[in-house]
Amino acid sequence: MDLHTWREQQEQGREMETPSGLVVKIRRVSLMDLAVQGGVPAPITAMVNQVMDKGLGNISVENAAEYEEAINLVVKAAVTDPQITDEPTEKTLGVRELPIIDRLAIFRDCNRYGEALKPFRRESKAPMESV
Repeated sequence: MDLHTWREQQEQGREMETPSGLVVKIRRVSLMDLAVQGGVPAPITAMVNQVMDKGLGNISVENAAEYEEAINLVVKAAVTDPQITDEPTEKTLGVRELPIIDRLAIFRDCNRYGEALKPFRRESKAPMESV
């Protein structure tokens, strides 16, 4: 992908068909992007930290309610068409109108590179000896 195409995709997004069949345009917006840009509201900072610490592999349909606010935050920032808002209007789609399986698919697509960013800790069983 050349620079022009990449920038265009970042700005306008690309098409994605959700599991329910709705075609949306998304741009890649990760939790880390939102955190760096100051887009994570203070009340859910701890939840976002928990998601980033545990990784995306731990989020499933069974526990999505626990992380719903973080998932919805990414979905609203990532979907460029149709516009997604907290509450539905005549011209916008309410975030909770999307089935959770769709929101999870969008969230995972946007954050798929986040798995590689998990922090790691080297644990040494014994102190290193100086030579």
